[in-house]
Amino acid sequence: MATRKILTIKLEIEVNEKVTRHSRIRDTYTEVVGAAIAAARAQMPTDSIEQVTTQARWEYRHWDPAPVVHPKGVFDEGEDFSDDDFVFEEEV
Repeated sequence: MATRKILTIKLEIEVNEKVTRHSRIRDTYTEVVGAAIAAARAQMPTDSIEQVTTQARWEYRHWDPAPVVHPKGVFDEGEDFSDDDFVFEEEV
């Protein structure tokens, strides 16, 4: 199996649920994907794009996680934890 170069770009658009209809989200997705493919074709050498895969997901978030940043690609292993370090809550 050959190794493949894959460019992955993630774009999240947070919308106001009360005023944003599904059709607008669908149309926005279509426009964004079309613009991204056009930009890739404009910048990449001719015939270099083998495949473009798109995926859309609608989700409701009740929390806003901070992105984890690894400066210069250095991954800090962090501390080792044992089971004793965690408090497990039982459902009632």
